[in-house]
Amino acid sequence: VPSGGMALTSNGGTNVAKFDNSWTGQIEGPRPPNFRSDGSYTVEAWVKHTWTAQDVATAKQQDATNTAGIDKASRTVLGLNDSVFNPLVLGYRAEKDANGVWRPKWQFIIVQPDTTMAVPHATGLYIDGAQDNVWTHLTGTYDASTKTMCVSASTDTKQFTKLCQDGINAFAGSTPTEDLVIGRGMWTGRVSDVWYGDIRGVRVYSGVLDTQRISADTVVDHP
Repeated sequence: VPSGGMALTSNGGTNVAKFDNSWTGQIEGPRPPNFRSDGSYTVEAWVKHTWTAQDVATAKQQDATNTAGIDKASRTVLGLNDSVFNPLVLGYRAEKDANGVWRPKWQFIIVQPDTTMAVPHATGLYIDGAQDNVWTHLTGTYDASTKTMCVSASTDTKQFTKLCQDGINAFAGSTPTEDLVIGRGMWTGRVSDVWYGDIRGVRVYSGVLDTQRISADTVVDHP
């Protein structure tokens, strides 16, 4: 169910969800019945993070350390509609590097079972070099048998290095049957990290897909 500052559009049979910068857009819908965030899974989406010349100029004015004028906000493409924490987050964020320079990144976050409102605990993987206004395919996986999370990203011209980390325990959520939510996050009981830009081809699977199957989805869903 779409609501807030977003619109569903179709162009030549391609359906795209377009989110404005009002921090109000979202789409909510049922998850697959056998999908659990503490089980093995794969999540995918084509995304385009919007950031205009005016956005760049405004960002520079607001923060003198942001010399490139990048979007410093975190942005959620896909999560689960938990009332306290999204158990998983696929999306965008910005971080300062060792030299204090803001760098845009693609992110995949898994919340840990011991997280609390007072002490949130999550593990994130971040791919440096996220590009604005460029369609990018993001994939996050979690293998419950090996406790391994991975994130990958690609555009039509670039394949980013896949990142993985093992030893990760995953949070089932406050209510393990909560809906999927596209375009916004939830952190310490508050709506957060609303997407700005376009989203296409969201897919959610139980189990970890192999590279060949993910590549096939990338082609089928290409915007």
